[in-house]
Amino acid sequence: MNQPELWNYTSTLRKQTGDKYNGRALIGRDTPIDGGVYYGVYSDGGEALVVDTQKYPDMYDSWSDMVRERASVDGKLIRNLILNAVYETVLEQMPYSQKGVDDLLASIPDYKSGDKVALDSFMEHHVGVCRHQALAAGVLIEKLVKDGTLGGHVSVDRSQQSPKGDPEGHAWVRYTNSGGHIYIIDVANKIAAPLHEANDKGVWNYMRPEDRLTRRLGHTAFPSAS
Repeated sequence: MNQPELWNYTSTLRKQTGDKYNGRALIGRDTPIDGGVYYGVYSDGGEALVVDTQKYPDMYDSWSDMVRERASVDGKLIRNLILNAVYETVLEQMPYSQKGVDDLLASIPDYKSGDKVALDSFMEHHVGVCRHQALAAGVLIEKLVKDGTLGGHVSVDRSQQSPKGDPEGHAWVRYTNSGGHIYIIDVANKIAAPLHEANDKGVWNYMRPEDRLTRRLGHTAFPSAS
């Protein structure tokens, strides 16, 4: 896809608020997810999503247990099954619903766009759009990295493209394993695949600017999973 991308959601906000938004570190490209707040430019206004597995552990622990169960065979956790287990858990537990998000926000007394709302509220009500799904999948992977189950690192990426003439934004998960292989989890678009396979589906351009440069130079920066 050759549409222009804007990777400046979080950097633009940082110019206005610094590295924090209402007391919490901003979640952006390659930043920690847990403990932070995710906010930016949304077509629907939108809330500032707080991700905090320590303060609000119940839903995160429950979904983590689901992931481990899905990725286990005869009681043994199989690492190669984990990413797909994360994808399937979030897809099942948080179906895409803009109406569901709108209804939940409307139920919060005195809520206004930009207010902080805990991500686990959306998890509990089983509703979300791409940003909620990406944060949920991302923090589940981050927990597995922190406890040593997985290596590598995870990021919630987002960009803006204009495939239909009007700018629209989208969020997804980018996971790089300890061998440097890059995987995309985009629950909203039902994609869980290595970077180049996800990108070739033509739904969204998941490649960062440096990925595109590497590909133009003819290098294989994102091999398939073995």
